[in-house]
Amino acid sequence: MRENLKAAQSSALKLNDRINNLDGNSRALLAELAPDTIDKLYSNLSEIIESLNAGLIKAKAYGPAVKRQVDTPRLILAAHIRHLMIKYLQLQPTATKDGLFEDILKAVFTAIKEGRHKRKNTTKAEEPSVHDLAIKAMRVRVIENEEGTLEIDPWVD
Repeated sequence: MRENLKAAQSSALKLNDRINNLDGNSRALLAELAPDTIDKLYSNLSEIIESLNAGLIKAKAYGPAVKRQVDTPRLILAAHIRHLMIKYLQLQPTATKDGLFEDILKAVFTAIKEGRHKRKNTTKAEEPSVHDLAIKAMRVRVIENEEGTLEIDPWVD
């Protein structure tokens, strides 16, 4: 959490430096878009940096022994995959160690991780256990409405 916030803060500060270093022609071109374009860039960037600073301050309140927070988007994606396995493959997924459901989750999240880290200067944070995710995803309630939309409640136990 702290590493990700620090990396985002570093990127925002670098962007601020790059805006500071724009030459006259670049600034003139941006001024053609709207006279206050540079001011808006600085204003937006200032808000971003302040938010990241606030996040870093809040993150300091968590000690190093704090349990990893639930990654809700990751859990919802796993639950969605479980639902699709049931609906389209007529398979009942299980949280068996190294089972089919876990193997599919590993493949999906490995592809996501590799795509995320192809970009330059990304932090390679340790990924949580896919087996633990599979267990949690088995407890998520997924309801498909008549229109085909899904209601996913990750807090069902």
